[in-house]
Amino acid sequence: MEQLRSKLDEVIIYLKPYLPIANSHVVNFISNNFWETVIPSDIRKEVDLKGTEFVLANFWSDYPIPDSLTCFVTSSKLNNLNSYPSSCYLNLDDVYNVLQSWGYNPIDKSFKLKEFMAAKKMHEVEVMAKLVADFSHYAGTDIIIDIGGGKGYLSSLLALAYNFNVLGIDSQSINSEGAKNRTIKFEKYWQTIVKKSDSFEKKIFCPIAKEKCNTYEEYYEKYSKKSNVVGSTYKQVTEYVTEHTNIVPLIQNEFKNNKKKEFALVGLHTCGSLATTCLKLFIESKNCLKLLVNVGCCYHLIEEEFTVNPFWNDVENALNSNQSYGFPVSKYLKDQQFILGRDARMCASQSPEKVFNSKDVSSIYLYY
Repeated sequence: MEQLRSKLDEVIIYLKPYLPIANSHVVNFISNNFWETVIPSDIRKEVDLKGTEFVLANFWSDYPIPDSLTCFVTSSKLNNLNSYPSSCYLNLDDVYNVLQSWGYNPIDKSFKLKEFMAAKKMHEVEVMAKLVADFSHYAGTDIIIDIGGGKGYLSSLLALAYNFNVLGIDSQSINSEGAKNRTIKFEKYWQTIVKKSDSFEKKIFCPIAKEKCNTYEEYYEKYSKKSNVVGSTYKQVTEYVTEHTNIVPLIQNEFKNNKKKEFALVGLHTCGSLATTCLKLFIESKNCLKLLVNVGCCYHLIEEEFTVNPFWNDVENALNSNQSYGFPVSKYLKDQQFILGRDARMCASQSPEKVFNSKDVSSIYLYY
């Protein structure tokens, strides 16, 4: 813990002088005179002396001439996640090596979803589902709660490919209903994957006894949407989740025959403060949660305790009447009343690796 606090102190000391840059925006560049008031003087002088094209060309070079901008980037890299303590794993192979060191052999299943969702979503769901399945097997949990389940991409794959009981929770009924209908369609597509793959057990589903119907419409309504997963191993609940939500009654209500008393909590792209809410739910003993696997997103939507959102303060205050904040979470940062700021969190949502790879500072997307 002391090692982590020491590292946080290093990051804070480094970050504070640059927070005005992180919280500035190009649309206010001229009106707020950011060139004179925000940009460090050494970088400003360098650009004035050598010109923007030279500075950027040097910046993208594999062997740059040391200057103020490249030195700034180098010092920034010393404070990114790669510099954190060794207990912070950033590579998936390292995570699986840890699992194997604990005596667990990862699931040997491989498949590729070639349609039914966008390529980026396919990759995310495939990797996340296997990771959740492996950790759930290791933890001995067979009921998974998918917070912010949305269209059910992750939930349906966990139920179909890995045979888990999954409870998808979303705050909007249109998403819950959409997840149900999408999974019914996905299940038909999934059967073709199973037939072509040697990695999955070939399941034989009992045929549904069909009653006589008077019209085609009646037949379609009764039998076209039948599913072996929806309503049995994959269920949906519409619920606005807060840190005070009691998870256990939701599970007991949907999986009445369940005898297990420990569950897994997962979330893929839990928006804004919902990621922090998952952390708070996990540490509450009443929720009986043994495993947490969470990937947050939309950091700019996190409610900060010690700063005000400049765009929708009145609305945010009304929505967040219970004063449940997403940042800071630790007592250590709360005691310092540490502030990041909305635009800084917006910057944190971007990928430096993508910028460095493309060697292009886009002016199309303003990230506002």
